[in-house]
Amino acid sequence: MNQITQNKNIDNFVKSLSKSLKDSLSSPSENDVIDELKPKLVLNPSSLDEISDGLNKAAENGLTVCPIGGATRLSLGNPPVKYDIALNLKQLNNIVEYRPSDLSITVQAGITLEKLQTKLSQSNQFLPISAPLASESTIGGILAIGTSGPLNWLNGSIRDIVTGMKTVQSDGTITKSGGQVMKNVSGYDMSRLHIGGLGTLGIISEVSLKVTPKPLNETTLIASFRSQLDSFQASMSMFHSTINTLSLSHISPTASHKLNLKSLKTGHLVAIRLYGRALSIKRCIDETNAILKPFKPKNIQELDEFEHTKFWKEVADFGWRQDSKPYISIRISLPPTSVGEVLGSLESTTATKGVVPALLTQIEHGTILFQMYDMGKNIDDRKIAEIIADTRRLVRQRRGTAIIEQAPLKLKQKFDVWDGFDQVIGTFQMLKSRFDSADILNSGRLFPSELH
Repeated sequence: MNQITQNKNIDNFVKSLSKSLKDSLSSPSENDVIDELKPKLVLNPSSLDEISDGLNKAAENGLTVCPIGGATRLSLGNPPVKYDIALNLKQLNNIVEYRPSDLSITVQAGITLEKLQTKLSQSNQFLPISAPLASESTIGGILAIGTSGPLNWLNGSIRDIVTGMKTVQSDGTITKSGGQVMKNVSGYDMSRLHIGGLGTLGIISEVSLKVTPKPLNETTLIASFRSQLDSFQASMSMFHSTINTLSLSHISPTASHKLNLKSLKTGHLVAIRLYGRALSIKRCIDETNAILKPFKPKNIQELDEFEHTKFWKEVADFGWRQDSKPYISIRISLPPTSVGEVLGSLESTTATKGVVPALLTQIEHGTILFQMYDMGKNIDDRKIAEIIADTRRLVRQRRGTAIIEQAPLKLKQKFDVWDGFDQVIGTFQMLKSRFDSADILNSGRLFPSELH
């Protein structure tokens, strides 16, 4: 599409909008930029019908749309092939229905995680999600990305808390799947298409969630070890134990430094988040100390309530705050039993290239956050590219994936940010042709759609 045609289509799009949608238009800001691309317009709908109308008019005029939630993780995904309109969902931030006795809540997609957790806490309930930047991250955005953070609830995933969903397809069609309490099997499967779909198959507009009673008490133990091997073996002993943990994280010395938690001891850290009644927590602390003791920790400290809250917020935000963003960030997903071997290999192979990465591992999820920070003006992108390629080979050998979550555009243009998904690309292309045949939504950001 040449510039003249694009401008004409934009003009026709604006003219075709209802008065309320015209009034919602705004100029793009830096928060709307994706990989150096800025849209022509920002649409700020305040209802499901307005989302539908806006998408319908965009499709009629051949304009591409990228949904925006809290704009906290827009670096995820490949660069857009085209980007005409930003669809900002932050005005859809209401609680639709809350039934504490049924452990269920239905919310609009633009509600922030912090606002939702605050509402749930009034009934001593919570959502087992700890996504980065909770005060800005929206529920719709968190689900579209498909990953959250260190919080773990009985080894469940983010998909397990969704019972129903309303979405809007690229032509404006509104669809509903599942329900607030009971799961409809076929409908529930339809919801799953959009969790981790990065808004490429439809826009999540409303979602029903299964909530959880809030633990009566929580505490955190931080154990410091002299070596990566000792610390990881200790964390795996915790993983295989009968002690229920809300979070279990392994933190390298560089990651510990980047977390900027001066109260922590240095070394390779294992962080254990325990919960339960007062007597139960005391027993868990004693059992945890007994499990860790054979690995000769340098120090084990229990965090007070303020430090406990601050620590897990820092872990959830790791690498996403503006003041601590890495040069490169890779999310590695593996079977938990393969994590230790990969951690050791990552440290040794990067060291030969003069790089000391920050490594933060969520043991229960088998997730390694691998981050490299700007090492000065003479940073060698060729060397970084070699590290990325070596890391992916290492992870593929263990049937894992290594997704580039943050990187400069020049490196994204050399690598597909998604890795290890060859077997599902064909399925995605089939779904894309079914739900978004004109390639309107987030064009090119997930997998090659072969539609543009």
